[in-house]
Amino acid sequence: MKIDYDVAIVGGGPAGLYSSIVLQRGIPTQSTSENMKIGVFDAGPIGGLANHAFIQISKKWAFSGTNVRKSFVEEANEINIHLEENIHIEKVETSSEDRNILVLHSKNRKFTAKYVILAIGIVNNPFVLRDLKVIIGLHTPQHMLEEIEMKNMKNIILYGPYKQSLIQLKNYFEENGHLNHISINKVNREQSGNLPGIGEEEYNQFDGIVLDYNSYKVINGATQFIELEGVHYEKGFILTDEFGKTHNDRIYAAGTVSELTTGILISLSSAIITSLSVGRKLRKELISEPSGRFPWFPREDDWEESWLPYLERLGVKSNDGSIKRK
Repeated sequence: MKIDYDVAIVGGGPAGLYSSIVLQRGIPTQSTSENMKIGVFDAGPIGGLANHAFIQISKKWAFSGTNVRKSFVEEANEINIHLEENIHIEKVETSSEDRNILVLHSKNRKFTAKYVILAIGIVNNPFVLRDLKVIIGLHTPQHMLEEIEMKNMKNIILYGPYKQSLIQLKNYFEENGHLNHISINKVNREQSGNLPGIGEEEYNQFDGIVLDYNSYKVINGATQFIELEGVHYEKGFILTDEFGKTHNDRIYAAGTVSELTTGILISLSSAIITSLSVGRKLRKELISEPSGRFPWFPREDDWEESWLPYLERLGVKSNDGSIKRK
């Protein structure tokens, strides 16, 4: 059976992009490439929410999310990673011809891969990131209100999956802003479309739509847009072990779709662990080579045997290998 990719990564935000780079290059300073076949697919624009973010590391160290995206995209292109945006992967399943191969389905195309990394983030509708009416509420209510008033929006919809967060945001805007009308639209997880639950008539009646990122932090809506074989969820977050592996041994998850704390730094950390875990499966001999292709992992003769008992003691895995907790 023809295999398109060694690893297919679903999601082109920081976690997905960095996972692809670490898989192909190993440690950041490596000048060589593993020459793996790696594809990154995003349902919206490459970069995801990073295109709207500003990352504050400390008081004196900060940078733009667009710079993160630009740097990762440039490096990915240099090392022959295949990037595709506006490709919505709808389903991932095991091939009926070969149980070691996964098939990814989009609307009109199919792709095959040995492993899949899910890095789809927590926003369930990446299609709206180019919509000028939509404000991505990544900041404090105060800064969100400042942006709304700067854009002279008077009639807005507060949008997200967690109603209590939307109510709190509405109360703040009513007490501190000068808006004419504020409507709450809780995302229905069973609905689909660019803005599930908002019809064309309602869309046209409002000046702006505020996507409440905090609402998505509580209840992840991204997982409703993709059917995954053997993958378990809780509140919409994908359950993995400490190394990013889901209940399906060939499907891993990285970034905010599997991490309860969110942000670009968390996503990058998760991407390192997950991509090195998958890379070890594909190039196991490199875990112990002198040059340190994977220096963050212990160089063991038999890595599984040395670490599985440790995971069992932590309660991450049971004796039968099933995952017990995140």
